Amino acid sequence: MFQWFFNRQPSPPSAEKRLLEAEVRLETLERELKNLRLEWEESYDKLHHLMSRVTKRAKDLQRAQNAQEEAPEAPESTNGDEPRGQSPFVGMHGMLQEARRRHGLLQR
Repeated sequence: MFQWFFNRQPSPPSAEKRLLEAEVRLETLERELKNLRLEWEESYDKLHHLMSRVTKRAKDLQRAQNAQEEAPEAPESTNGDEPRGQSPFVGMHGMLQEARRRHGLLQR
């Protein structure tokens, strides 16, 4: 007698309910797209700023190298020592020898 009650197929969702679900999904997608665009813009700005800094550093380094090349040679010292910054020694041994010479610990 109550067979029709238990075997009834679920009714399809109403058009109004489907429309509301679609609107909610659309709003969610629009919000996610907006957030994604903002993230990409922030990433682009950070990358642009970083690349600007790297370019500026490279230009500054190039200017410094050009200035060194154009600068006149340092004059010879009058006490018979080699000019400063020009050591005949190489490596750690040379650095130690240079330090000893500067502090008067090395006999020539």
